[in-house]
Amino acid sequence: MIPRRCTIPTRGRRDSGFTLLEIILALAIGGIVVTIGLQTLSRMTDGFTEAQRRAELDHQARQAFRLLQRDFAETAAPALTDRVLEGETGEIDAEALWGAEGLEDDSASWTILTRGAPDDLEQPVNVRYHIERTAEGMGALVRMAYPLDNAPDNEDGGQAHVQGVAAFRLDYLGADGEWSRGWTDDAQPRAVRVSITLVDEDRPERQVARQAVFPIPTGQ
Repeated sequence: MIPRRCTIPTRGRRDSGFTLLEIILALAIGGIVVTIGLQTLSRMTDGFTEAQRRAELDHQARQAFRLLQRDFAETAAPALTDRVLEGETGEIDAEALWGAEGLEDDSASWTILTRGAPDDLEQPVNVRYHIERTAEGMGALVRMAYPLDNAPDNEDGGQAHVQGVAAFRLDYLGADGEWSRGWTDDAQPRAVRVSITLVDEDRPERQVARQAVFPIPTGQ
C-alpha cells in the first residue's frame, strides 16, 4: 500500500513590489503635490516682495513729508522778507508710462528762517520744491535753497531727495476755510495739503498715494 502524501495548503500571496500602474499613479500624485507647493511658495514670495516694496515706498513718502514739515514750520513772516508763499500748478501726460493723463506736477517756493549752525542767528533763505522728471516722465522730488537776492534762472542745481514720484499736488487753505490749488494771494495760506504718489520704477503698477497737511505758523 502506497502511503498518501499529505500536503499543507498555503495561503494565497501576491508577489512583492509595485505594478507599473501604481508607480505611475504615485508619480502623478507626487507631481501634483510638488506643483501646489511651488505655487504656494511663489505666492508667498510675491506677497513678501510686494509688502517689502510698499514699505519702501511708504518710507520714501515719510521722508518727503519730514523734509516739507521742517521747511513749512520754519516759514518766515512776510514782515521780515516782504515775500509770501507762491504755489504753481502743473500737469504732465504720462499715459505712455503709467496709463494716466494729467498727473499733478505742482511746485512751491517760500522763505524760511534757518541756521547754518546751532549758535548762528537765523537767516532768511528761499526754498523751492518741484519735480524733476526724466524723458519717460519718472520724477524726483527736488529741494532748492538759495539766497533771497539770488533767485535761480532755472530749476537746475537742487538736491533730489525722493525718487519715483509720479504725482505731486499742493492745495492751500485760505482764510475762508476753502482749499484751492495754486497760491498767489498777498497773505500766507493757513495750511498746505501735500499729496504725493510714488511708484516702483521697475514695476509702475506698484504705487502708493499718501497725503499730509502742514499748518503754516501763525502770525505770518
